[in-house]
Amino acid sequence: LDGTHALRLSATVGSAAPWHAAAVAKAILATLPKERRTRLLADVTLERLTTRTITSRSALDRELASTERRGWAVDDGET
Repeated sequence: LDGTHALRLSATVGSAAPWHAAAVAKAILATLPKERRTRLLADVTLERLTTRTITSRSALDRELASTERRGWAVDDGET
């Protein structure tokens, strides 16, 4: 769907996004049971992509808790 705002974002089916920086990835992580989330993130390096990228596990855990409470995720200039 086309939006009415100047900024648009599109994604290609099959493209990859980092678990810690993309809104859709954080939305998925926030819905997973904690044990599954821990296994998925066990070997993930929280690489800095921009100055706003989450790079600590504790900050990511807080963001995922907020995402779960809100029901939606945010990419706050993280990618």
